[in-house]
Amino acid sequence: SDLIVGIAMILVPILCSSAYAFILTAIFRDKDLFKTTSYKFMFVLGCFDVTQCFPHLITGVFTICQSTGEYWMDKTMGVLATPFYVGYCMMTIILSIQRFVQILSPHWEQRLFSPITVWIWISIVILIVISFILALATPWASIIYVPKARFSTSRNYSTEGKILIQALAVTIYCSILNTLWHNYDKFLPLNLWTYCALNFMWILNSGVYPAVYLMVNR
Repeated sequence: SDLIVGIAMILVPILCSSAYAFILTAIFRDKDLFKTTSYKFMFVLGCFDVTQCFPHLITGVFTICQSTGEYWMDKTMGVLATPFYVGYCMMTIILSIQRFVQILSPHWEQRLFSPITVWIWISIVILIVISFILALATPWASIIYVPKARFSTSRNYSTEGKILIQALAVTIYCSILNTLWHNYDKFLPLNLWTYCALNFMWILNSGVYPAVYLMVNR
């Protein structure tokens, strides 16, 4: 089972990051598209999201080669995956707020998300991600991660609305994931495969945005 799960944890991040690479490249190459506020946020969000794929891939290798030890698996997930997941969540919230304000009041959207303030928002998130990396890299903070754990460009409102729906779909998935991750004992059976399924929900989280983008955009 360790071999099967480990291989799956290697393949799924590769598939998610490959889909993301296609989308991020398309956004970056379209200069007109990249000038818009929402796509700047989506590009940075995507960079945070796809970065999570690599720690999960490494964890898959650790799962297959258990001799590497649980300490390094803990540090890999704590220092690399968790901070970028925090950045991903924050960018999702900022994107949702920006979409909502744009539809509700374009005037306020121009004030709160001007070309300068957009980079201020992004810089704040990057600083928070770096602070998490530094904190989790110390010996005084860590994330317990044990696979064998025992359970105890336009102002077109149709386009703006579509982006809001995309953000809403991702927010719902994130909410379900976070609720189950922290309260699985209240909803799910307490066994190893429950924890395995939750880990794959986290890994597949990096594939939600590409799936939504590809489904609703030409």
